Amino acid sequence: MSKTQRNKGSLKRGCCARMRINFKKCFDIFPKEWHVTVFVKEHNHAMLSQEEMCFLPANRKVTLSIGQIIRVMELEKNLKQGELPYFERDILNIYEKVKRMLGTFVTIMKKSPNTIITDQDPWMSEAISSEMSTTKHSFCIWHITLKVSCWFVALLRNDYQKWCANFYGLYKMTIPEEFEFNWLLMHVLGLYKVRHFWAPAYFRDYFFGGMITTGRSESINAFIKRFISSHICLTDFVKQLHMAVEEISQGRSHNKVIATLKPVSLNTKSPLEKQASELNTVKIMNSWVNYFEGNTTKQHSLLGWTYNAMQL
Repeated sequence: MSKTQRNKGSLKRGCCARMRINFKKCFDIFPKEWHVTVFVKEHNHAMLSQEEMCFLPANRKVTLSIGQIIRVMELEKNLKQGELPYFERDILNIYEKVKRMLGTFVTIMKKSPNTIITDQDPWMSEAISSEMSTTKHSFCIWHITLKVSCWFVALLRNDYQKWCANFYGLYKMTIPEEFEFNWLLMHVLGLYKVRHFWAPAYFRDYFFGGMITTGRSESINAFIKRFISSHICLTDFVKQLHMAVEEISQGRSHNKVIATLKPVSLNTKSPLEKQASELNTVKIMNSWVNYFEGNTTKQHSLLGWTYNAMQL
């Protein structure tokens, strides 16, 4: 929707009632969330009844979640909720598959990794505990904060942003005792019970390479999936993998060329520096700028002497 469309009022009645929202982050560890920036609730006309609402164009859409679809299937078969016969077995099958996958990974690598980051999937946590008992398991902070708004927005209302600020302050603490003392202000027992999985205060003896989310591995997975799938043969896998490596190499070369051709930023107001940027290559200019910045006083004295000599 364009800005013009968003700012349009009611064409038929001139009603000014509206709500404007903005998609932004409040702190860097939290995902982007919708924030209400403008809210005008006064209407200049009678409101539709609940029975009439269904006839509005915006409501004449069929949107069902997977859970709702499953419930429809249960109703079609005259079953009570939760009586479809394959749910628990399928979940256990997934758990066993994850265990086998992790076990195979450890066998191939000859040892367990020192650290691992996942979401809060309970079956994954159980499998890691079983197959990688020496690995430090961390929860992705993004997956945790993604759920925060669902938990607390309706409950805290105007105090929600303050709660986020307090949580962010706790997250930045690096001393367990300090974390424990200040957690009393948060009153969230569920997060406290799993604090050893997400609070950096408990990761001081482990190396995570600066990663606090699964975003980097997920981006790598998304890239690789462009070239391979679970159904290709080994020969095609090698060929496609070679293509992926070539694309990475080309991307690096392209970025290098862009960086080389990018104009050098002029850090001083000197006309000498400006003239030099127009006559020299980027590489030479970078070297010249470094020299010029290191000898600013000397260069200005030289320029002033040259100017005075010309006047004489």
